[in-house]
Amino acid sequence: MAALGRGEVDWWELPPRDLVEQVARDRNLTVVSRYATAIGVLRFNHLHPPFDNAAVRRTLLGAIDQAQAMTVLAGTDPAFWYDGIGLFGTGTPLANEAGTDVLRSPRDYAAVHQALARAGYTGERVAVVAPTDVPPPP
Repeated sequence: MAALGRGEVDWWELPPRDLVEQVARDRNLTVVSRYATAIGVLRFNHLHPPFDNAAVRRTLLGAIDQAQAMTVLAGTDPAFWYDGIGLFGTGTPLANEAGTDVLRSPRDYAAVHQALARAGYTGERVAVVAPTDVPPPP
């Protein structure tokens, strides 16, 4: 990034997402974001409790805030990320809004908590696996 700012290199193909906003603030540089370099997927392990219960999985979606997650991953400028989308990325041939109502509606954590209890969730511990060693695509 420093070499780019000093004019020692002409371009940087895949800057880390957490640096893109900083690069974009330099008036001498232009950030062009045409393709997603990463797709985040939240996948519940449906073989083990509590996610072996489909009602728990559906209910928990009401607690997911894609914009908040994308802000953490890609910065505060929404020009560099998408939210409110389903499995297929925005602008791709299979993209659609089926099933995304729960992701687009306001978060109501109290209602999610109550719905989880009705779905049978009893406070089982949940492990979140978040790999940090995923290399960028070639």
